[in-house]
Amino acid sequence: EINMGLSGLNTAYYNDSKTQSIPDRTMTQVYNVQLQPGTYLITCDARGGLNDADAGFIMSLAVPGFAVVNSRGTLLNGGGLCISKIYELSTVAAIAVSISHTHGSSVDVTAGLSYIKLR
Repeated sequence: EINMGLSGLNTAYYNDSKTQSIPDRTMTQVYNVQLQPGTYLITCDARGGLNDADAGFIMSLAVPGFAVVNSRGTLLNGGGLCISKIYELSTVAAIAVSISHTHGSSVDVTAGLSYIKLR
């Protein structure tokens, strides 16, 4: 119903989720999406199923012309991280979502990105 309502407003929307192996102590880009000028609600998230708490995760949302936004925490027992922010883009922009961690080995992380063009 939401998607039908959004298409009726003639707005752009996008929703994707994928699992990626993230090497230890390496900031790994999981999304790079080009957006046209406009106002967007951009949301990104990371989820995992680690059963120990020694891994610190950082998820970063980079939008050209704006400060990088970070979310930090653990993905213990299916925990997750989330960033959600409204951006007004005056030019075409490459949106990047990256994740790093300190687990000691590569970790599979499920990352998601969604956006809604508000106008």
